[in-house]
Amino acid sequence: MDTIFDLIEKIKLRPPMYIGSNKLSDMHTFLLGYRSAVIENQYERLFTDNGISFQYFNFFVGRKYNCSSFMGYANIILKQTENDEEKALRLFFDVIKEFEKLEIKSIWELDLSEENRHYNRTEPSVPKILHDGDEKPLYSDNENIYKIKLSDDTIFLAVKDKDTKYLNIDCDVLVFEKDIDEYLKKCFGEIKWKDFSGEISEIKLM
Repeated sequence: MDTIFDLIEKIKLRPPMYIGSNKLSDMHTFLLGYRSAVIENQYERLFTDNGISFQYFNFFVGRKYNCSSFMGYANIILKQTENDEEKALRLFFDVIKEFEKLEIKSIWELDLSEENRHYNRTEPSVPKILHDGDEKPLYSDNENIYKIKLSDDTIFLAVKDKDTKYLNIDCDVLVFEKDIDEYLKKCFGEIKWKDFSGEISEIKLM
């Protein structure tokens, strides 16, 4: 079963055959449609061989070019080529290759004690989040919390919910570059990490 990266490699050979042009904006539209088609039941098709989802590509491109990831990878790449669509498409193919080489280098799991859980449930200063109409302490519904380092030296927070096998990158922490340990102390009090690197091969990052 082809992944989104296999498809991109095919498009690289003959862009007009697949997307109708040599424009990055048309490539972006095409890939949006592809993601929408597979995201519900065939999510595995969005991962690199190293277990990193295409959804992280915006953040990767933003970090590479020192731009806000909110701009989206297409706008960031177009900015590098002064809106030359054909040059931007060629640059996209180069950057996607870099992205595919990205690896998880280290991973730590938050070692939560009963005291940490109690702090999270009862301490009034713990940040809150709305969930199904109810206000709950941040991370109270998460099964596990991880700190992850990638091969480009990015370090970020990821969480695992009870009903998914994937780790969800915490975009708020990533985008605003909060100090992860200090951020989590607000949620759980004093914390400690345990090395989880032996399980890297099993990790899938959304």
